[in-house]
Amino acid sequence: LNANETEWIGDDLTKTKKQINIVGASLKAGQAKALGHLLEKTGTASEGTAVVLPDENLLMPVLHSIPEDVSSLNVTMGFPFRNSVLYNLVIALKNLQKNKKVDGDKTKFYHKNCIQILSHPYIKLFNAGKCFKIINEINRRNIISIDLVRILQFTEEGEKIFELIFRDASDSNNTIKYLFDIMSEISSLIEEKTPYNQRFEKEFFFVLYDSLSHLKNLILKYQTDIGTDTLWNLIIEILSHTRIPFTGEPLKGLQVMGLLETRSIDFENVYILSMNEGTVPRGNSKGSFIPYNLRKAFKMPTYEDDDASFAYYFYRLIQRAKNVTLIYNTETIGVQPGEKSRYILQLQNELAKQNKNITIKEFIFQPGIGTFPEKHIKVNKTPEIVDLLAGREFSPSAISQYITCSLKFYLNRIARLRMDISVEEVLSGAAFGSLLHEIMKQLYIVKKNKIMTKKDLDEIKKALEKNFDTMWKNACKEIEDLKEFADGLSGKNLLFKNVIKKLVKLILENDVHEVPFNILEIEGALTGEIETEANGNKYKIKLRGILDRVEEKNGVTKIIDYKTGLFKMKGQESKTIEEYFNEVFSDPKYKESFQQYFYAMLFHDTFPSAKLNIGIYPLRSIGKGIEFYEDSNCIPPEKLAAFRKKLKEKFSEIFDINIPFQKTDKTENCKFCDFIPICYREQGR
Repeated sequence: LNANETEWIGDDLTKTKKQINIVGASLKAGQAKALGHLLEKTGTASEGTAVVLPDENLLMPVLHSIPEDVSSLNVTMGFPFRNSVLYNLVIALKNLQKNKKVDGDKTKFYHKNCIQILSHPYIKLFNAGKCFKIINEINRRNIISIDLVRILQFTEEGEKIFELIFRDASDSNNTIKYLFDIMSEISSLIEEKTPYNQRFEKEFFFVLYDSLSHLKNLILKYQTDIGTDTLWNLIIEILSHTRIPFTGEPLKGLQVMGLLETRSIDFENVYILSMNEGTVPRGNSKGSFIPYNLRKAFKMPTYEDDDASFAYYFYRLIQRAKNVTLIYNTETIGVQPGEKSRYILQLQNELAKQNKNITIKEFIFQPGIGTFPEKHIKVNKTPEIVDLLAGREFSPSAISQYITCSLKFYLNRIARLRMDISVEEVLSGAAFGSLLHEIMKQLYIVKKNKIMTKKDLDEIKKALEKNFDTMWKNACKEIEDLKEFADGLSGKNLLFKNVIKKLVKLILENDVHEVPFNILEIEGALTGEIETEANGNKYKIKLRGILDRVEEKNGVTKIIDYKTGLFKMKGQESKTIEEYFNEVFSDPKYKESFQQYFYAMLFHDTFPSAKLNIGIYPLRSIGKGIEFYEDSNCIPPEKLAAFRKKLKEKFSEIFDINIPFQKTDKTENCKFCDFIPICYREQGR
């Protein structure tokens, strides 16, 4: 044997038989699912098989995608703690403590931090039902800050984990103990999980315990006084640079490892993920202040050396493997293109020509995602639904909703579906209007059934200036969802409060020009009935409305509605009465007109001798004053009769058992609908 010849040099790549599969999959999750599918289909999830992950971020998706019947699994690569679910919980706990408010012996926590923690997988393990119940109560009651006592009130019996989490941890000793207590409670619950989940999950907790204990010992050793914020930052900094060294049996079962861990090891079946240019090899990604030319001139390592190392590890790994599967990402993400690695191209265009025993097949993995074409949804009426409707009170908004879309009416008013609500930290348009209405009620309710004079309005103005803060608090407390806005306003909410005060003053200043007038009702309820026929039966339908303001002047009763949103008068103009009400009962743009004529009809039924007019107080253009629908100063009787006739016809349609609830054909009505995902309009638009 020649001393210059090495005995172990082989030519397995160019002579041995190999099956090489090249699989394209979408994103990291797609690659992991493709791997799980192939392992299950081929039955190769056993000894002699290696799953190689050049991108360590794929470890957790891969572990969750491996078939459940795998009897033995060994992970020999490190995993960044910052990519774990436990790290996310530590971050959430930090934010919870950072944003808390301490008021005496009460500690209140910001709702977003509470919801984030209650939605965390580890916390939901204790009692998912209770977690969701607390989240729903926070959203429904619009609670911006909440304490432990209130959290426990929302559940029949508390959970110990809630008491451990939602408490004050104000100094460094308490902070570390706070984390120890929570992690101890969670890790004891993890014991009940399946064996493999147990092992990997417990590795996370062990690393966290070890890091916290080491930090605690250092603080005690040097008697260092560390602020809470500094301590939290230290904990996060330590954990973000910590790696989890998974331990296992390297001689048994399916092997999951990084590319560097495969050195000098042969496998019969090899699966390599992230086979994209820029990952395998990494390319020109060396972070250095020394330019490439200088590194080259002084024979320092460059990215070319790294590429050569990658090439060696890759070809060394597949040289004796019989089955090789290369999975790459087909999607472009940011600056990373969905481009195959150069090694795949080399196998296809060079190695396959040299070794005729190599079979290369190429696939695209497509998960089974179905399409959802637009469907024409109909909900047939049943006698039970008709009976249910017959027992309901109908408001103008309910009928306007039916005019907009009968399916929306069904989903909202009959099926009682509600879309997910969230906490409003800033007053919404609806809340803004509700508060203005309530404050106007407080100002005018004391003057009800009294002829208003300039002196009376001056008194009201003075009361507004003197007692506005009290009025604001009372208004917020009257409205269930807005109680949180009674005190401690800042930012936009404080601005909105001042805007409401300004608008109220402008209303009062406009009203000065209208004196004398008599306030008959302010935010008062009005009820009535109407008869209609459907299905061969007669129905007495209950009607109800809330009148913002009713006043009398010169023998004419005026029904006025405050409008804080956008408003454009939709009067009769040149249309006939029939043409006008055809529009009112078919086009949602006429909803204000429908509402006011609805109120006029109810009021006329209660006070048949009253001369009526209806108008809108548009607060966005308050300088125009009240815009009335009738130029003749009162509604003609034939107009009210025509409205009543059309309303009976509409109720006959609503109660007709042969007319189903179905989505509107006018897609412009769907623009702001909450039920688009349910009725498939979103896919069909």
